[in-house]
Amino acid sequence: MVVPVDIMEAAESGDRDAVLRWLDAGNDVNDVDHEGIPLFNHIAIALSRPCIALARDLIARGADVNRRVSRISPFEGAMTCTVTDLVLAGGLREFLELLIDAGLTLSESDGHHDPLAWAFERFSRVPWPQFLDIILTLLRAGAPLDSLIGDPAIARPIPRCSLPRNSSAEMVMLRFEVEDPRLDEWENWVACEMLLDDIRAAGGTWAAYRRQARKDVLRLRSLVMRGRARIRRTRRADPIVDRVFRLPNELAWHVLQFWRATDAEGEVL
Repeated sequence: MVVPVDIMEAAESGDRDAVLRWLDAGNDVNDVDHEGIPLFNHIAIALSRPCIALARDLIARGADVNRRVSRISPFEGAMTCTVTDLVLAGGLREFLELLIDAGLTLSESDGHHDPLAWAFERFSRVPWPQFLDIILTLLRAGAPLDSLIGDPAIARPIPRCSLPRNSSAEMVMLRFEVEDPRLDEWENWVACEMLLDDIRAAGGTWAAYRRQARKDVLRLRSLVMRGRARIRRTRRADPIVDRVFRLPNELAWHVLQFWRATDAEGEVL
């Protein structure tokens, strides 16, 4: 069924009651309007707090969060959000987390740009911590670091970027820095570079980066057990750590899987 104009307008304004009444009448959450645009895509483009609340309901009812219309996905539509208060309050990242939980495609295989490419571009133009948070959220969700740029004949062009399809995250950042050397002076941009370097050094994925701290503990444990390192005894010595160090390798690793490791800034890995 074609979605009526009034229901599309209700979706754009985040009118939950009106949209859910229409769906409860037997209509499909992935129905489109006369231009072929689904409800969820309208919500993403017109993003607001009420829209985010409505998005949860549509996702619960099976909304397709990756459906692309006129070369624009819901994620890309949301990344055009210019509602300053919403972005600063973390609303854009909250919407992104909804998309990720619902199965957001992090690695495009049909010639379009990966979400990470769009997040980098937005942060390079508006260096707010909130856009860095979006980049970090994508990385933690498993966004790949390579081949971010799609086919220019298929994908929407990324402003200020004309890199080849095999471009990595580092190449994207370097291009932005060449065009705007002041990026190196932005603390959040530098922090992002450092995280990328660490992830790449750990194997190129967030999962590998998370495992690195646990591997470091196992290496220390091995040195202690071979008498090549000693644990400094203090009043605050943790008896649980001592027990873990005495476990067989397989059991020690299993315990470390549940360890809330932190990085240098105290961020839980």
